Parts: sequence; C-alpha cells; structure tokens
Amino acid sequence: MCFKRPAADSLLPTQPPASSLHQAASTKQLPPSNLHQATSTGTMKTLLLLAGLVVFSAAVPIPVPYHAFCRTLWLFSAPCVEVSTKVVQQIQSFNPMFGCPKCHYTLVSGTPVGINANHTSADGLQVENITFTFSPTVLTGGCRVAAQSMSLGFTSLLDNGLNYCNLYDLLSASGLASGPGFMEMTNEWACLGYGLATCKN
Repeated sequence: MCFKRPAADSLLPTQPPASSLHQAASTKQLPPSNLHQATSTGTMKTLLLLAGLVVFSAAVPIPVPYHAFCRTLWLFSAPCVEVSTKVVQQIQSFNPMFGCPKCHYTLVSGTPVGINANHTSADGLQVENITFTFSPTVLTGGCRVAAQSMSLGFTSLLDNGLNYCNLYDLLSASGLASGPGFMEMTNEWACLGYGLATCKN
C-alpha cells in the first residue's frame, strides 16, 4: 500500500486571515461614546464621595470651649516699641513680690512683637494666660495690639469679666488707656463676660 506524504506547509498551524485579526482587535476597543460614559460615571462617583464627606464633616459638632477667655483689639497712636515697653514694665510692677491688691502677674517672656504672662488669683487656685501681639500700623505710625486672656482651668464661661479685667488693669495702670489715639474694639462674643466687668467703672 502506498501513502501520500502531506505537503510541508500543511503541517504548520493555520492562522486566521488579516481581516479577521483586525475585526477581533476592533471588537475589544470601546467606542468613544462608551469611553465618555465610563469617564462620566467615575467622575460622578468621585463627586458623590466628596459630597458625602462634606455632609459627614458638617454633621460632626464643633467642640464648645470650656475655658473662659477674652480677646480684644487695641489701637494706639504711639509706636509699638513704646507700647510694649509700658506693658512689660506694668507686668513687672504687678509682680506678687510687691504685695499690692493687683500684684498677681508674672512675666513669662517679652519681646517687641509679643508678650506672654500669667495671672494668678489671690488664693492661687485659678490661673489665666495673657498674651499681647504688637503690629505697627503703616499709615498712622501707631500700634495695633491683639490682647488675650484665657483661663487655664475648666471654669464657667461667664467669668464676670475676670479675663477682661486682667487685660484692662494693665492697660489702665500703665496709662495707655488715657493716651492719645487709644481705641478698644471687642464685644461679648470675643470677650466673654465683657458686659459684667466692673474694672472700668
């Protein structure tokens, strides 16, 4: 019996025509409309996620301060060097070692641009931190002072004007309150107990 040997090229694996390959590659690509839709869907999901985070953040309550405080703004026609020097000198004059009725201040640090001090009650049970920040006013050549007094202990927010008087007593005793061009700006929101303070009377 005689067998016919197959041709060499018939033993090679068959490959689809080029047109079939091009068609298969084309079917794997998304048309432009589907690409735009997928991109829009991803953008929408991102926006919804951000919106959810914003709503969650808004739902979280803002912590209420438990420390009584007073913030006030002072304006002077005198330069900041003169104002800061007088405040430092008055704090030093109200040091407890002198034993006067208002001598309850301790200077922590003092520079031409900022002062840090503490005020302690007569019984030593209550302490307030006092800060002054000095900024020159370019147009008038004067000084703007951001003053703050804050109770360090957990006390009632209505302190009967204690923190305001911590600031005003220094201002008044140093003579700055009666100086030319002096102006004070504060209110009950920035200075708790401001309306109850008796040190100005």
